[in-house]
Amino acid sequence: MNHPEHLTAELISIGDEITSGAIVDTNSAWLSSELADLGIRTLYHSTVGDELGPMVDVFRIAAGRSDLILITGGIGPTEDDLTRQAAADLIGVPLQQDQETLNFIQELFRKRNRSMPESNRIQACFPKGAKIIPNPHGTAPGFECELNFAITGKSDPVRLLVFPGVPAEMKEMWNQTAREQVMNFIRTIRKEDHYVRNLRIHTFGLGESEVEARLPHLISREHTPTVGITAKEGIITLRIRAEGDDQEEVEAQIQETKKIIYDILGEYVFGEGEETLSSAVCKKLKAKGKKVGLLEWGTRGLMSSQIQEDCFCGSFILAKESPYFKSPQIFRTALEMFNDDAGKPDYLLLIGPYPKTNTPDDERDVSIAVQDVRSHRVIERSYRFGGHPAIIDNLYCLRAFRLLNQILE
Repeated sequence: MNHPEHLTAELISIGDEITSGAIVDTNSAWLSSELADLGIRTLYHSTVGDELGPMVDVFRIAAGRSDLILITGGIGPTEDDLTRQAAADLIGVPLQQDQETLNFIQELFRKRNRSMPESNRIQACFPKGAKIIPNPHGTAPGFECELNFAITGKSDPVRLLVFPGVPAEMKEMWNQTAREQVMNFIRTIRKEDHYVRNLRIHTFGLGESEVEARLPHLISREHTPTVGITAKEGIITLRIRAEGDDQEEVEAQIQETKKIIYDILGEYVFGEGEETLSSAVCKKLKAKGKKVGLLEWGTRGLMSSQIQEDCFCGSFILAKESPYFKSPQIFRTALEMFNDDAGKPDYLLLIGPYPKTNTPDDERDVSIAVQDVRSHRVIERSYRFGGHPAIIDNLYCLRAFRLLNQILE
């Protein structure tokens, strides 16, 4: 067992569809982040196909080197769903049917006006002694098992938790039940109080190197609390982690570091935790009781899809050769496009056309403009067109959200 303050985890993804590359495992990344927030370091990600022997082998290896094992996938009703049997074989116990779970699954089928196939009965079976993790909206409940010394060779117990591979179901089960079960496990291992606090602060508008240059004393490995930096598709996230035996001191470290980041990067910070730039802006719109209308050229409707319905007045997607964007009357023309049935927007947001392939380099700019319809205040920016083709549309959406965020402040 690792030192109680440094528990480790292993995440195991099950399925031929993952090992073959047919789908990408996103569950492990998400769960790793959740575990980090609880102060548990994930050291291993493993993937195994739908074969019983190899699955038991992987589970046994994980049990010998990790304190917590989280498994996703392989608990459906088909013959290749072998995770529950592999867990039972590892522990050396039979599978047992839980009548309450079976009743729940049967009721789900009844509500959907469908007959339950006999194969779904296996989803109400769990290794003897396992604790069930409810699945509120699916037919694949998870389960938790405690692995003892005979399996792990460790004096302290190891926990094994199993979830379905469907990300939405797994996340709901984690948030409603499993997170608390893992926290209880942490409390049993850490005999004395030890507090871990994590905070993620998101920024947009500066590159990773520029953010680090503005915060050199925070990013240093010697800094307490630690601050990590992550870049993904233009979003720069600062990850603060503080831990110690005094809860107030841990919280004070978080708040002090957070204040420094906000003081230095304030205009570029848009949210914390799970918040996205789009959700942060939509929250402000709803708080003001305002709606936005869009005209999109280059992004071809992607921006519209990212605005929540209750703060959205509608959009128009225009051809790249449309002459309207450069017109002095562009906002008046745009406002007239929204009829009374759809309602008039409080803010107009325009994302201009992308340049044609043969456009000279010094003219390859994309304009984004936003207007407060009532005050006629306008913020407009031009950005040199460029970036990886896979993310360029989303990059211009982020830039548009940032302009809209600025006019809302």
